[in-house]
Amino acid sequence: MIYHAIADNLKTHLPLKSTFLKDLHVLDPASKTEPDAADTMIRVARAIPKLLSDAEIDCIRHEYMMYATENIDESWYIKNKYQDSDGNNHIEHQRIDYYWNKVLLLTTSFGLPKYPTLSKIVKNVLIMSHGNSDVERGFSINEHIVTENRTLLSLSSINGLRSTWDAIKFFGSGLSHRVPINIDMIRAVQRSKSVYNQEQLSLKSIADHEKEQNEKCQNTNEKMKKLIDQEHQLLCKQKSLQDEQKKAQLLVGEGRQRLDNALKKGDMIDAQAANALIGAGDEKVKLISAELIQVTDELLKIQNKTTEKSSRSASTGQAKVPSIKLEHSRWPKSKPWSPSSSTFKRKHGKNNTHL
Repeated sequence: MIYHAIADNLKTHLPLKSTFLKDLHVLDPASKTEPDAADTMIRVARAIPKLLSDAEIDCIRHEYMMYATENIDESWYIKNKYQDSDGNNHIEHQRIDYYWNKVLLLTTSFGLPKYPTLSKIVKNVLIMSHGNSDVERGFSINEHIVTENRTLLSLSSINGLRSTWDAIKFFGSGLSHRVPINIDMIRAVQRSKSVYNQEQLSLKSIADHEKEQNEKCQNTNEKMKKLIDQEHQLLCKQKSLQDEQKKAQLLVGEGRQRLDNALKKGDMIDAQAANALIGAGDEKVKLISAELIQVTDELLKIQNKTTEKSSRSASTGQAKVPSIKLEHSRWPKSKPWSPSSSTFKRKHGKNNTHL
C-alpha cells in the first residue's frame, strides 16, 4: 500500500500533463526522424517567452529538416554496447548535452554554424533546472561561504569565492590538496593577478582624481567665499558713500538756496557764507565721487573673477556660486559754484567779482 500512496503523491505533484515537458522529447536523438518533430520543435520555441523573434521561429523548420537528414555519427549518442552474463544486449547512451554539443558544432562549407537557431533553443532548454534542489544547494553553499565576517564583500568577491569553491569541487572532489597544479592553472592565476592589479591601479587612479577634484572644488569654494565677502563689504561701502554723496548734494542745494536768498536781499556776508558752504559741499562731492569710482572698479574686478570662476565650475560640474548684483552710483556730479557764475554777474555786475 505504501507504494500506491507514493505513486498517488507523485501523480499529484509531478507535471505529468505539461505539454511543454512532453514536447521536450524532440531533443532525444531517437526522435530526430519523427514526422511531426519539426512542429514539436516550433512549439518548444514558442513556449519559451522572448527567446526568438518571429523571423527566427520561421527558420526553425528549415534547420530542423536539415538536422533530420544529417548523417549523425553513432558514437555521438551511443556510449557503449555490451552483453550481460545472461546474453542480453545492453546499450549505454551518451548524455544529452554531449550529443547536442557535437551536433551544434557542425558548420557549413563557409565555416558558419549550421544550426544557429536550434542552438539557442537547445542551450536554453538544457540549462533549465529540473527542481529546486540545485537552487537550494546553491543558497546553502553561499551561506557557507559568506560568513558573518564576510558580510561586506562585494558581488564580484562573492562570485570569485564561489568560482573557487566550484573549481575545487570539480577538480579535487571538494579537497583543495587534490587539485592538480599544472601550467594552465599557473597561467590562469597569473592572468587573474594581472587583472586584479590593473583593476586596483584603475581604482586608485579614480580615487586620486576624485580627491584632486574635491580639493580643487574646496579651494574654489573658499576663494569664491572670500570674493563674495569682499563684494559684500564693497557694496556696503558703496551704499554708505552714496548716502554721504546724497547728503553732500543736499548741502550744496541748501547752499545754493541760501545764496539765492542772500542775493535777493543784497546781503553780501550771507552770500559769501553760502558760497563757502557750496564750495565745501562740492569738494566733498568730488571726494566721494572719486572714492565711488574706485569702489565701483573694485566691484567690477571682483564680479569678473566671480563670473569666471562660476563658468569654470560649471564646465567641471561644480556648483555655481551666486554673485551679488553691482549697484552703480546714480548721483550726478555737482559743478562747483563761484561768484564769476552767470547768475551772480547778471544780478551784481562785473565789479562784484571780489566776493
